[in-house]
This record gives sequence, structure tokens and C-alpha cells, in this order.
Amino acid sequence: MLLIENQQHLDTVVTHAKAIGMYDRNDINGALENRLEYLDKYGGDRMRVTLFKDSAPFSFGFVIEQKAGDGWQHVFTGGLIFHGTPYDDGSDGKPPSAANLRIHGWSIHT
Repeated sequence: MLLIENQQHLDTVVTHAKAIGMYDRNDINGALENRLEYLDKYGGDRMRVTLFKDSAPFSFGFVIEQKAGDGWQHVFTGGLIFHGTPYDDGSDGKPPSAANLRIHGWSIHT
């Protein structure tokens, strides 16, 4: 189960992912839709993932909790981090987004 704390941020990130061709590509593991689907299904019905805006551009933090009696218990915290594209190499004078690795798209960090 995926809970979204900031729908406007998600909408902005989805728009960016579509603009750079990294939203709904089944052939690329780092496509945003693939990563969101993974988090949504993580742990089945006994887990929930809360997605929130991260300070890194086009990125999210998340908290994973599991059912515990009548409530939820924190399991771990991580990030769904955007790694720069060829259009985000810092050449415009702005710092490249989150760890500009050789990975392009979104990856999950815990």
C-alpha cells in the first residue's frame, strides 16, 4: 500500500519523468512507474509505504511500516532518489540532482 503525503510533488515528478522518457518504460528498471509500483506492492497487505517530498530534486523519502496489532510499527526509512540524466549534468551552473551517478532514473535506497 502506497500513501502519498504530497500529491503536488508527485505530479511534478511524474511530469518530469514523462518529459525525459523515464516514466512508463518496462525495459528500464529505473523508470519511475516501475519504482512506484515496487513500493506500492512491497510486503503485501501487511506493509505500508508513506512517500514524502525529499530535498533532492525529483526525489522522495519514504517510511515503511508493518501492521502491529491495531496500529503500525516503523520498519525502516529510505529514499526513492532521482539520478541525473544527460540533461542534468550541472552544465547550466546548477548542481546536478541527487548523486549524479551512471544510473539514470530513480533508484531505491535504504
